Amino acid sequence: VQERRGHDRVLDAIHIKVHNEGGVKNAAAYVAPDTPTHKVSLSRSGLAFADQVFYEEGSELNVSLFLFPSKEKVDCQIKIISVGDAPEVSNGDWPTYRAVFSELPEDQADLLSQHVDNLLSKMTAVPQ
Repeated sequence: VQERRGHDRVLDAIHIKVHNEGGVKNAAAYVAPDTPTHKVSLSRSGLAFADQVFYEEGSELNVSLFLFPSKEKVDCQIKIISVGDAPEVSNGDWPTYRAVFSELPEDQADLLSQHVDNLLSKMTAVPQ
């Protein structure tokens, strides 16, 4: 699916780690997990997700995103742009969020693009 900004968007399962203090600088110590924690709608420009923690619209969060199956880590900052309007990623009573990447180094953006492209190619591959 193409989003308004022209980036491809896919449903995926990733592991999200929100860093409270020290932000992404302390993210290096966080070891790659074995399983995803969140169902997301993901693109190069942002993501939609549900979380058990409530965040207010406008909140800036430092996060590490672990992509599967590669377990590659994307360290970035996201800004919550809306709360409660992402039914495609609902998880019980958890609030849903739409967020944009507010700080995403180019190499991390490229990693996300490759991940999304890989998922899209698997979805469109015709079985033989």
